[in-house]
Amino acid sequence: MTVRMVPVTVATDLRRDLVVATIPGVQQFIGESRSTGDVAASSRLVSELTAAMRTAVDGTAEVVLPADGETGLPNRVVVLTEPHAGVDLAQLMVERVHGAWKDRITALWPAGPPVPLPAVPGFPQVQWVVVPPLPGGYPAQWARAQEALAARKRTRTFPGYDDRMLQRVCGVSARWAAVGHLPGMRRVRRRRGEWLSLPALIKRADPAEGFPSTWSVATGPFRRELAARAAADTTVRTAAWELQNAVRGLRRFGVRFGAGALPGWQPGPDASEEQRWLAQVEGACLLPQTWSVAGLIVEHALARSDQARFAKAVETAAEKLRRLLEVAALPPPPSYLAVLAQDADRMGERLGAPPRTGEGMRAWHGAVSGALVDAAGRQRAVLETDDDGATLGRLVYAGGDDALGFAPVESAVSVAAAWNEAFRAAVAGGPDRPGLVPRATASTAVVFFHSSSPLQSAISEVQELLREAKEAGRPGFGVAVLRRGGERVRAVRRWSLGADVPAGTGAPAVLNELVAAMRGGLSGRLAQSLERDAGAFTSLSAPGRRGEIRRLALRHGATEAEASTAADALLALSDGDPGNGAAAAYRWAVVARFVAAEGR
Repeated sequence: MTVRMVPVTVATDLRRDLVVATIPGVQQFIGESRSTGDVAASSRLVSELTAAMRTAVDGTAEVVLPADGETGLPNRVVVLTEPHAGVDLAQLMVERVHGAWKDRITALWPAGPPVPLPAVPGFPQVQWVVVPPLPGGYPAQWARAQEALAARKRTRTFPGYDDRMLQRVCGVSARWAAVGHLPGMRRVRRRRGEWLSLPALIKRADPAEGFPSTWSVATGPFRRELAARAAADTTVRTAAWELQNAVRGLRRFGVRFGAGALPGWQPGPDASEEQRWLAQVEGACLLPQTWSVAGLIVEHALARSDQARFAKAVETAAEKLRRLLEVAALPPPPSYLAVLAQDADRMGERLGAPPRTGEGMRAWHGAVSGALVDAAGRQRAVLETDDDGATLGRLVYAGGDDALGFAPVESAVSVAAAWNEAFRAAVAGGPDRPGLVPRATASTAVVFFHSSSPLQSAISEVQELLREAKEAGRPGFGVAVLRRGGERVRAVRRWSLGADVPAGTGAPAVLNELVAAMRGGLSGRLAQSLERDAGAFTSLSAPGRRGEIRRLALRHGATEAEASTAADALLALSDGDPGNGAAAAYRWAVVARFVAAEGR
């Protein structure tokens, strides 16, 4: 384990030491994941290591951040302790992190690894700052700590890596040595032929079986609709029962599917067995492309003697699925989903400038931490509350000032808007009830991707898109579509819109209006027309551009109302774009066309 320390030495003349300890590199660590289970395990591990730092705090020391009960992904601990005790406390916090990491290794090899394990440079790393009492009190200490931590980030270290045990590099992180198949290691989720580093193995040893797969999130609304039809129609229920038996029959060949249960959909006590199965089965079971005999034989390395019987069982399952979709009168389920990321804008700066309420900064920080806990709970509820309007998503983490989660295509843009509202209500407040940080804002990014696409690419994309959205103007909003065939489109802008849009209406709400128009009579070919006729926009005024977009929309099947909605939405979303806005209007039209087509 690597430990980085940044001591700050000044004369001591007031009351308490301020200790700030962080675990850096969290976003990169989470992004090094091949499955949603890996992402969830990464989040839990970071939270566990941060919790280990808190266990070092006792006696007269006081935790300022995070607040008690926080269930998100805190990677920072702020503590006030007695004078001259800060350095000892910081070092003890590091030791506790080291001990928690060793406990994870012991859980992986209960009898101990049979050979020395390859080094893992840079993880887990702890950076800490201790600021002794200053004449300016807690505010001066806080400012000095932020300066020291910022300086530490600017002087990154690149530890040497001379490991003679390095034979293979981890296939997930690509920055650490892989650990071979050592005896005495407990069973982990490892794909055939996969080489993993120690951190990746610890992720895979985490009990993440209950976290839904990408297929399960993508198909959530479809499975709920299918279950509703099974409840109303015995023919559909019988077809679902037959598919359920066919899928279970594959277990004798060692074929098992992952988790599909979503927190926002819990069948009631009167639900049939078939409805419960549809709520729990992995979404991949309902995809026709899953039932490829050749692909499943390779994936599960079946012996030649079993292949004929296995092929017949797979063909039976494929036929039962075809029959179920036929009697339910449903198209095949969607294959795309969204990953969403939100991050508060300049929250560190805002924590250094408390409002003039007469309350001390220390007490204010504690109150803000509590507000962030409230925001995190609201963000979780958006994705996971079980009610008629459930989005059927799954949260990875929510710390109040940042969040990461997955959602079906049809609800992803609404989730982005709801997350923003959750942060505003809990932290920033409004005109009628000012919050603890009145001017606080949060930027949000949404990336749509195919369920079979590399998850690392999608998470990397959403992290990069979030940075780009912030650069467009804080708070920012960004949407990207990653087509399986390689087509990519990004649309980024400020969250707020121009004067022509009702006050308080954000970009996601207007995008949803455009999507609704395209779900009606408006053809998605409008996007191609906007791209082709971009030159015609150069000399047009705003009313002229509106008229031209409206004319194109009518030509592509829109009603009068849909044409007006599309024109107003595209003008609002492309407002502020360099040039005449035609390129931005095209990008937003492509995004809306995708959501309308895939979010059914």
